Amino acid sequence: LAGRPRAARAVGNIMQGCGDPGTPCHRVIGAGGALGGYGGNLQLKRELLRREGLDVGVSRVRGFAAARWNP
Repeated sequence: LAGRPRAARAVGNIMQGCGDPGTPCHRVIGAGGALGGYGGNLQLKRELLRREGLDVGVSRVRGFAAARWNP
């Protein structure tokens, strides 16, 4: 959804190496609303996204198309 359909690996590498606590890495969501990884702590990712007002299920964001960022 970032405009580069084949850039998922690049985004993952950037997020994995990001040590800045001010970078909202939890907001990286896979295609179709899939939560994906978050350093192995998906429960924390779910909670952070819920606190931001998203409807999050076990493995994906519900209503993702309406909630995604459109530049």
